[in-house]
Amino acid sequence: MRMIAYISAIITMLIVVGCKSNVVEPKSESNRTVEIDDKSMTLSEMKLDSVSIAMKGNNEYKSGEPLRFAIDTKGRAGYIYIIYEDSSGGVGVLYPNRYSPPSEIIGEHIFPDDFGVDPKAVTASRNCSDCKRDKTLLYAILTKKRISDIQNIDRGILHNILTKSKGIAVDFNRSYGNSGNFYVGVLEFYVK
Repeated sequence: MRMIAYISAIITMLIVVGCKSNVVEPKSESNRTVEIDDKSMTLSEMKLDSVSIAMKGNNEYKSGEPLRFAIDTKGRAGYIYIIYEDSSGGVGVLYPNRYSPPSEIIGEHIFPDDFGVDPKAVTASRNCSDCKRDKTLLYAILTKKRISDIQNIDRGILHNILTKSKGIAVDFNRSYGNSGNFYVGVLEFYVK
């Protein structure tokens, strides 16, 4: 019985090897390497690239005032994710959302106008009633692939992906090498 199994395995190997010996490798005309992206990645696969993207906007809003800011990808194309972190540690996704699916962008864009988001739907708010100003951070994350589990992001995951490759502190103006798969921009504002 074992002998039949061995002979069967040897015959299968000979057939496979015989078929592969006629394979012709394609030759490339150029020396360029083409980067092929899968359709998506998970939050745990993210690694910060050395170059950030730019965000511009107001430093201060009144409670109830619509948010408006610019994002400049500095010529890089990709999928944009806009995440907020409030002073109480709450984290959420402003874009994409169930009304505005992710799409590839490049260049400078204004939120909410260029993202299919109703300008009155996203307003500044305070978490504290006894403070004069409440701080909020906005992160624009540009990726070459869609993030399949962006809805799972929380403060721990956000801080982990922003700092995991760089030690203790995050310095968005410093170069860490071009081995990352996303870029980030940060905008800080206060709500009074």
